[in-house]
Amino acid sequence: MTQSSTVYIYTDASFSKTHGLAALGWIVFRNEAERETGDPSSGAIQTVLVAEKNNIRAELRAVNLALAELHWLSGHTPKVGRSIDQNNFSLIDRAVRKA
Repeated sequence: MTQSSTVYIYTDASFSKTHGLAALGWIVFRNEAERETGDPSSGAIQTVLVAEKNNIRAELRAVNLALAELHWLSGHTPKVGRSIDQNNFSLIDRAVRKA
């Protein structure tokens, strides 16, 4: 029998505007069998409480934490003194504005 190479990732976030905090959660099922049984071999549901500004950012952050490390940047910074990451963000920002 051939094992599926599909990975199933479920994420969610709950945001409190009053407290500026978000509870983020994710679970990764590495194959169909794990998904069907709801029993991930990689561990239980992962959760973390973080300071956040809104629900959209919280939801996206949960997805990113399930996939990889996330870095927030200050956008729209002056050209002089930008970091490499801020320069890369600027490339995307300009492309989006032209689209």
